Amino acid sequence: MQCNLEVVRFAVLNPQEKNLMTTYDNLVREICGRIREVRKSRGLTIQAVADRCGMKRSNLSRIEAAKNNVTLKTLCSICEALEIDVHDLFIPRPIKK
Repeated sequence: MQCNLEVVRFAVLNPQEKNLMTTYDNLVREICGRIREVRKSRGLTIQAVADRCGMKRSNLSRIEAAKNNVTLKTLCSICEALEIDVHDLFIPRPIKK
């Protein structure tokens, strides 16, 4: 599932939508999976990225597994550690190694 900003806008404007949680959960899983994908493509361990972000390895592991909600501030910190822009997590495309 490719992230679509219209889905995000729809979610914000229509909180009563029955299928919204499924759409939201899919979006979160995709973003978190993208973090893992980029980290692995860079040859980095969870510990190395967590150290760069100033967070515990277990927290980053849970974020990658989409078991923890992630704040925008944390997302930005992870992206900085991975040397990517935040929008790279929303628009899948080849990542420069």
